[in-house]
Amino acid sequence: MRAQPLFSGDLADLLADVRATLVTLVVDQRDYHTRNIEALEGRDRFFERVGQLFLGASILNGFAYLVAKSLSWPIPPLLAAISVAAAVFLPSVAAACYGIRLFGDYEDIVRRSRRTGKVLEALQPLLEQDRTTS
Repeated sequence: MRAQPLFSGDLADLLADVRATLVTLVVDQRDYHTRNIEALEGRDRFFERVGQLFLGASILNGFAYLVAKSLSWPIPPLLAAISVAAAVFLPSVAAACYGIRLFGDYEDIVRRSRRTGKVLEALQPLLEQDRTTS
């Protein structure tokens, strides 16, 4: 450390470089959070819709089976086996989609990214303003 030379140069130039680096960092982070919000909202909607689709199919399967039984329609053994398998599989997939959404915690991550993005958006004009006034 003692062998280091003293700083020589214009401090204003150094501050301008630091400010430019900070502006670039703020812009990059703001863009990251914008992309993050879009991607995670898309994933959340996808898993929600897939889960709703499988839950609806499960309800329809059960309703169709109950209607067929209550009207004493003959149900072929293969169709009955498929209906029973669907009664297990369809709600399981719906629950798995809900579990992915829950453990992925997409809503909270999106909320945090929005909050951070708003702070960065408010910060960027201040950095740009300081650069133009110096």
